[in-house]
Amino acid sequence: MTTSDMTDPMADETANITPLHRDEGGIGFRSPPHNFEAEMALLGAILVNNRAFERIQEFLLPEHFADPAHASVYAACAHLIEHGQIADPVTLKNYFKDDADLLAIGGQAYIAELANAVITIHNALDLGREVYDCFLRRELIEIGSQVVNSAYEYELETPAPQQIERAEEMLFQLAEEGAAETGFRDFKSAVTGAIDMAAAAYKRDGQLVGVPTGFTDLDKLLGGLHESDLVIIAARPSMGKTALATNIAYHAASTKQRKDGPDGTEIEETESVAFFSLEMSAEQLATRIISEQAHVRSDSIRRGDVREEEYNRVFAVAQALHGLKLFIDDTPALTMSQIRTRARRLKRQHGLSLIIIDYLQLINPPANSRGDNRVQEVSQITRGLKALAKELNVPVIALSQLGRATRGQAPAAVGPARIGLDRAGRRRGHLHLSRGVLPRARKADPA
Repeated sequence: MTTSDMTDPMADETANITPLHRDEGGIGFRSPPHNFEAEMALLGAILVNNRAFERIQEFLLPEHFADPAHASVYAACAHLIEHGQIADPVTLKNYFKDDADLLAIGGQAYIAELANAVITIHNALDLGREVYDCFLRRELIEIGSQVVNSAYEYELETPAPQQIERAEEMLFQLAEEGAAETGFRDFKSAVTGAIDMAAAAYKRDGQLVGVPTGFTDLDKLLGGLHESDLVIIAARPSMGKTALATNIAYHAASTKQRKDGPDGTEIEETESVAFFSLEMSAEQLATRIISEQAHVRSDSIRRGDVREEEYNRVFAVAQALHGLKLFIDDTPALTMSQIRTRARRLKRQHGLSLIIIDYLQLINPPANSRGDNRVQEVSQITRGLKALAKELNVPVIALSQLGRATRGQAPAAVGPARIGLDRAGRRRGHLHLSRGVLPRARKADPA
């Protein structure tokens, strides 16, 4: 292969692209990053003292090893230790009688060599991180090769924007893989966090720590929408779910919150809200928000059937909405992975304080779902939304559509409570959205 062949991008559009490097000898191929010495030292530490496995088991998996034989040894050690047995060269003997990868490098004698070559076991955590870091680098190279190869392919089904989203999805999955849990926290740090939260609430107007909803009674009950909260608002069709969500979105985006600046001084910032509208278009959603704030019927706005005074109100509200950090994504049938990718991108570019999804059942199920159990699919989506709230550290509101019930039947519930419904599924009270007040609901009918 000549240098001219490598510099000509159209020489072979279907050829696999391999990362290159330049050195004194010119351009050549670079082998994938690995550290066999670290793998050997880590396996030896585990064989000498199985307690070393406890330090790395949360994030290190057999497939993270570059050498297949090392991966087999690690998997066997993990199996024995997790079943309460000792993993050493003697107990591993029967596991590798016919393992071709291990036989190629010495078989049982190689396992004994691993154990005898260990100097200390105290650096097992550092060795595990080194092995995992090399794995991440190999995966990045693989993803980069896939991105380059797919960019050379011209297919109508996969335009460039979709390829970008796929690349972001693969990078995010790689970032999530192997991430260790936070583990236990001592009570002292938990108490400190609680006091900090109470102090922030005391300093703020309205005694709110989280993002305000704009509904007085609801904010009093919840103290605002808190970081990492997942709130499900479920009701039957045409009961005001989207109207409630748009009012919360507008109020959150138009409210300035006091926050600590980089230099420690207190500053005011407007909240940034992401609204995933999987049912309505962005224009329809904007029309509803304008209608709610201008107190003009949305159907009248669409038909142009408004008086001059109403038109002036609509125009004034539209101008006031221009400065809001309210971002609407009306792409239909998004997957959880796409929602996560777009939310992460928005937070990186503009900050993010609240995510609203309208509505939960319109999210595409995971690719590995068989499609024969809708309850399980919704459960997976809900878990994904909770994971998104915790990862981005923002509250997530998801609307959920309940099925229409026949007379005398209660609709299937999605949670222990439903806003605005009594036990029989009937509407109770009213949500006065334009006033920003949530009146106390009437007592529910006895079951």
